[in-house]
Amino acid sequence: MVQRLIKEEDGYTLVEVLVAITIISIVLGIASTVFVFANKQLSQWSSDVAYYNNLHIAQSQIYKDVMRADEVVFSDSSLVVKIGERERHYNWVDGRLHLNGNDLSDSENEIDSMYIQQRNDDQLVESLSTKMSWNVVQVSKRRTLAITQTVSTRNPVYWKPLKRK
Repeated sequence: MVQRLIKEEDGYTLVEVLVAITIISIVLGIASTVFVFANKQLSQWSSDVAYYNNLHIAQSQIYKDVMRADEVVFSDSSLVVKIGERERHYNWVDGRLHLNGNDLSDSENEIDSMYIQQRNDDQLVESLSTKMSWNVVQVSKRRTLAITQTVSTRNPVYWKPLKRK
C-alpha cells in the first residue's frame, strides 16, 4: 500500500473492497434491526394508547351521565340513566357496549363485561347519603383492563352564621 501511494496508483485491492462491504453490511444490519424493533415498539404503544383510551371514553361517558341523572336503573346487562325527560340506555350486546344503539367500543378492543352495583355501607360517614359503584372491564386478545368508579352524593353542610355581640 505504501508503494502504491508512492507510485500514485489509483484503485482499491480486492481485500479492501471486501472489508468495506463487510463493515457496511454489519452497520446496515444493526441499523435495520434497531429500526424494526423501534417500529414494533411504536406500534405496540399506539395499540396500548388506543386500548386505554377506548375504555376511558366509555367510563367517562357513564360517569357524566350518572352524575347528571335524576334516576338510575340498572340490571346485569343494561343501565338506564334518566336525565330530566331524556333517557340514555347503555346496553350490553355480544360483548359490545352500546349507548342508545350506538357502539361505544372500538372494533379491535371489545369491552367484555360491565356490571353496575349500588352499594350502601353502614360505616360510611353520615354526609354520604348514596353510594353507587360500578366496574367496566375491557378484554382483548392479550390483556384485560378494569376501571372501578364510585359516586357519592354528599348532604350539604351548612355553616351557622356568626353572631356579633
